[in-house]
Amino acid sequence: SAASDVYKRQKIWTADGTIFIHTSSPQQIQVVNLAGSTLFYRNIPVGDTRLNGLAAGVYIVHLSREMPRKIIVR
Repeated sequence: SAASDVYKRQKIWTADGTIFIHTSSPQQIQVVNLAGSTLFYRNIPVGDTRLNGLAAGVYIVHLSREMPRKIIVR
């Protein structure tokens, strides 16, 4: 289905305190901490995006065309 195709083209992972996002289409991203505060909210282009400077912890990442995902930064 189209929804599963979109899901396969988005990838989110962490390494060395950084969140990495790969998208195949422009997206809007929101990163929220578990207290509910928005830390990042912006448009990102096609390709790879890095979000640096986050403290170790658990975050919720929302991409405009995807279900929210829980990400752990170490």
